[in-house]
Amino acid sequence: MRWQNVGSAPCYKPYRVAYRLSNDQGYAEVFVGKLTVDKWLPGSIELFTDEFFKEPKDLPPGEIIDVNDSMDLPDDLSSGAYKLSIAVVGETDTEPVVQLGVEGRNEDGWYPLSTLAISR
Repeated sequence: MRWQNVGSAPCYKPYRVAYRLSNDQGYAEVFVGKLTVDKWLPGSIELFTDEFFKEPKDLPPGEIIDVNDSMDLPDDLSSGAYKLSIAVVGETDTEPVVQLGVEGRNEDGWYPLSTLAISR
């Protein structure tokens, strides 16, 4: 995955990247990965220069970060089509806590990524 902090500040807490599998039969399970977002920094500008004091600029986007993550699926996960969604969740729960700078956010705070076909 590729991530980029395009905001004006880092996440100051070690919020986690989480993945949700759901299907049309009512199954939904959240899997929390190993990634935290607290080290993903926005870009920087030189402060305290004459130019900065005349016209402060917005921070540019941070560097693009390539990351890998994995999760183990339950052995009893049934075959079928599942929606894969992603969110940044809190330190101790699985509720989305960060609005990402991309379109497509659902009302529940999750961002749909793809559909997966699970076959057993």
